[in-house]
Amino acid sequence: MTGAVLAPEQAHIEAALVRCAGYAAAPLPDRERCSALRAAADELLSRTDLIARLLVDEIAKPVALARSEVERSAEVIAWSASEWETMRTEVVPTRAAAGGEGHLVYTRRVPLGIVCAITPFNFPVGLTVHKLAPALAAGNACIIKPSEYAPRSVQAVADAFLAAGFPAGAVEVVPGGPETVDALLASPQPGLYSFTGSARVGQKIKAESGLRPVVLELGSNAATIVHSDADLPRAAAALARGAFSFAGQACFSVQRILVHRDVAAELVNRLLEEIGALVVGDPEDPATTVGPMISEAAAVRVEDLIQDAVDRGARVLAGGTRTDALLQPTLVTDVTHDAQLWNEEAFGPVAIVETYDTADEAFTRANDSRYGLQSGVFTSSVDFALTALDSLHAGGVLVNETSSWRCTPMPFGGIGESGFGREGPRHALEAMTLLKTAVMSA
Repeated sequence: MTGAVLAPEQAHIEAALVRCAGYAAAPLPDRERCSALRAAADELLSRTDLIARLLVDEIAKPVALARSEVERSAEVIAWSASEWETMRTEVVPTRAAAGGEGHLVYTRRVPLGIVCAITPFNFPVGLTVHKLAPALAAGNACIIKPSEYAPRSVQAVADAFLAAGFPAGAVEVVPGGPETVDALLASPQPGLYSFTGSARVGQKIKAESGLRPVVLELGSNAATIVHSDADLPRAAAALARGAFSFAGQACFSVQRILVHRDVAAELVNRLLEEIGALVVGDPEDPATTVGPMISEAAAVRVEDLIQDAVDRGARVLAGGTRTDALLQPTLVTDVTHDAQLWNEEAFGPVAIVETYDTADEAFTRANDSRYGLQSGVFTSSVDFALTALDSLHAGGVLVNETSSWRCTPMPFGGIGESGFGREGPRHALEAMTLLKTAVMSA
């Protein structure tokens, strides 16, 4: 507001938005942007040790997972450049339409201006890059509000882009808490909000963004089905990774395992072996896959979900104990469907195992959720796999993978309270651009 004295945080946000608007008015030309993106991928890789150290320090991410996150993020950056270079202009065939003769109609994609990226603590590098790289590739500026837990990790990502040749204003980081989100939502300048996090905050962003587009990647309590003809060793190994890596702090983490009764005992035994082999504890140890949760309060919340399920008759098959923020990988069975553990997103190192008898029963139980991000299915039957693809209500159905599998070019996003819109370089580019129609008359 003209003449108003702004708080320091507000002044910082306003100044960052002004710089973003300046860059958005005159972005680097396409060729220079794509060259700078590839240089940014190299810059990020050159800083792997530094950024991995920040991820360990800020969010206790096990160091091997931290290094992998940086390496995969570099791929996202390079892929975004390639997708923009090959983004097609479409010629609309108007000659046969009434009044269409003598007109050339084609479409092209133009930037929205400023993309506002609001990112969570669990993948501060990867999820930032999934928003930032396509935004810049398309010619937008990007202002990033990182998690309060991981501001230095996100700033290190931004520094790599600036070192690669993007000018000030192309990427801005504005740390802070909910008040920063409020300020960004109140500003008329962002042309799109891209958010990854809780359904509660996602609903707020959708409600307060007005007529501007949003991409929301929210929570889940994802199910994976293991059918009677599944490769059980493969399934058990994938389920243990998908449920417990990084202490289960991922939106697509495996939470509900539905296994055919005929193979349930064998799968549970194999899961218990896999859980017993997990290295739990020190995130500095390259062998560790399950470290402490983001806070003791977060671990207590998951512990309470487990206790609620036990109070309703569930049995703990493995884990269930906590020391400060470290919750042991936990496998639970006999969970009633009115328990919070069945209905809520746990976002911690806990998974439910439940048996089924028929395919319809498996699909019905998997769909018993207000979420719908990704679902996994293990089977050797093409018929069962095809039926699952049609029957499971989720943004992605993964055959012979768990719900926690993702690769760079695939569209990623959910339905219901898992959000809407899709990430993945090409799909993010489509969301972060305006489809402009050009008509030329002879």
